[in-house]
Amino acid sequence: MKQLIINADDFGYSKIFNKSILDLIKKDLISSTTVMVNYISKEQKEQVQKLIFLKNNHELSIGLHLDFINSNYEEEIKKQFEQFFKIFNFKPSHLDVHKPNNSNEEFLAVLNFCKENKLPCRNLGFNYEDIKTTTQTYINGTDNSFEDLNSIIKNFKNKETYEILFHPGTYDKDCKSSLNKKREEDIEKIKLINPILKEEKIELVSYNNLEESEYIIHCSENGEIISPISKFYAHKKGNRSNLTHYSTWSMVYNPALKKYGLQLKTPKNYDKNQKPMWDMWVAGHNCYVKENGNFRPLLFEENLIKETDEEIGLDIKMFESKENFLENAKKLTRTIGYIFEEFLYKDNRNNEWVGAGLILTTENELNFKDKEVIEFKWLEIEELKSYIKNDLDFYSALPLMFEKVEKFRKENNI
Repeated sequence: MKQLIINADDFGYSKIFNKSILDLIKKDLISSTTVMVNYISKEQKEQVQKLIFLKNNHELSIGLHLDFINSNYEEEIKKQFEQFFKIFNFKPSHLDVHKPNNSNEEFLAVLNFCKENKLPCRNLGFNYEDIKTTTQTYINGTDNSFEDLNSIIKNFKNKETYEILFHPGTYDKDCKSSLNKKREEDIEKIKLINPILKEEKIELVSYNNLEESEYIIHCSENGEIISPISKFYAHKKGNRSNLTHYSTWSMVYNPALKKYGLQLKTPKNYDKNQKPMWDMWVAGHNCYVKENGNFRPLLFEENLIKETDEEIGLDIKMFESKENFLENAKKLTRTIGYIFEEFLYKDNRNNEWVGAGLILTTENELNFKDKEVIEFKWLEIEELKSYIKNDLDFYSALPLMFEKVEKFRKENNI
């Protein structure tokens, strides 16, 4: 997957420029902006609040656009960083420099501050050891024509991360910016390059997602693996219901108790407008894992081992053979699992190729490691049926999964 950050420099430089940047963010045409804190005024308070609101409702990084007034770089960075926090009440996502002079002293000051504060910064083509940045040097969108940008974007390489910076805005007669007249051209360029990203399958990301560790398995609707895709991109508005990806679902059953387990989970970041919901106990997207320098997809049995450990702290033994699983179920001495079915689950929100599993355990109390879990409970079969029939506080896939697991359990006398 090719990734691109589109950053709007100069938020704060002018209320007129701010308005254009906010509009582009609302339309999801840019994924990042950097703020010139020395220019933020009381008159911009409402725009600052809008920017914070957009950050909470869009995938957006808000960084600090350093504007060096003198050559005391360390002091200037510290001062502007503190001012940023005072304005926004959170740290900047990353640092970049307004009109960098590319001096060694300036670069080292920014580099050291980023290392000390674990902040990403813009890639100017230097050595960025121990600092998060794009894999490729930044591209100045303002200085390139649309035709040049079109050619550059179409030559992006797979597994590389890029940044194109722009200076969007409409003409502000009261601003002394040397780019004043070019800003409207930047808006048009941004609008024109966005359709190209879709054509070229380039993921628009922010500095928040830089070096995202989890890539999930993008597949066809019959389960054929296509490529890795970042979890953020898969859950982005408009993608979640259109891009099929692998997921492992399972329910935990304690034969001695004759009860199933349920967990109450907080919404994930990309579901933050939802309330906590009850869900099956062990479930998760299948990711790619690094092995001998290469990445390979984690298939259903492996993924259930991983998710069982991460969510409920149990060491599970998986069986590929149904016969071996059922034989061990008769004399259950440890937690065991089996993937009994694969199917496509698709609704107006989800599009997943599912490996459905049953986990059998002798444990009564579980060590929940997953921070999303608020509460858990064991329910007898009839209790769970009644719960699903009369309560709406559960994820939509739960009734289907319960039906499938119950059918498998009954057919095999577990």
